[in-house]
Amino acid sequence: MTVVALSVIIPVGPGDQAWHGLLPQLAGLPESTELIISACEPVPDEESTRLDSVCHACHWLQSRPGRAYQLNRGIEFGQGRMLWLLHADSRPTPDVIQQVCQWVDQHKEGWLYFDLAFDDRLWGRMQLNTIGARLRSRLFDLPFGDQGWLISRQRFEHVGPFDASWHRGEDLEWALRARRHQLKPVPSQTRLVTSSRRYREQGWFKTTLNHVVQTLKMVRKARQQKEQNQ
Repeated sequence: MTVVALSVIIPVGPGDQAWHGLLPQLAGLPESTELIISACEPVPDEESTRLDSVCHACHWLQSRPGRAYQLNRGIEFGQGRMLWLLHADSRPTPDVIQQVCQWVDQHKEGWLYFDLAFDDRLWGRMQLNTIGARLRSRLFDLPFGDQGWLISRQRFEHVGPFDASWHRGEDLEWALRARRHQLKPVPSQTRLVTSSRRYREQGWFKTTLNHVVQTLKMVRKARQQKEQNQ
């Protein structure tokens, strides 16, 4: 029986094809890696060949819609000792892949995240978002899911699954819960590139302001839940 060292979990939303560009950039991961695409739709027939060409253990799971459901489904299905939770529009560089391999080879038991970078800085404005994400992660121990969490299964299960009652912000809720369990995220010195498509389509100022407002609301909601459970 083959021991799976790493499960890569990729939640995919309705009609989302961003994962097409992600798969080729996962080359170089350990041979004992399984790739799990947790989607809310059945796999299209024409995609089977694409999946089979990535690695020997590639699975397409159909789950209830919602990132928390999809992540939990993929994690429950996976066999890896380490979990890499990766957004479909992430674009890991060879340096990111190398660091993931090092953590897996060294049997790390912590929680690693990558600094955020964007594929289009929109004339420098996205640099402010990059700095903001870095400060949020470093000062408050609150990296978001698009920062490519790499975490041991043991640590994840100690904190518990994602809260599916959160329609968005399930990563923030989990990070706050992890902090209460004294699980401190470890920053990587490597940047993980993600898409700035939403900023381009919806406007940089509007999108940035909405993210800040929603984050503050979610932090308040998490605190209220904590008080109710005490």
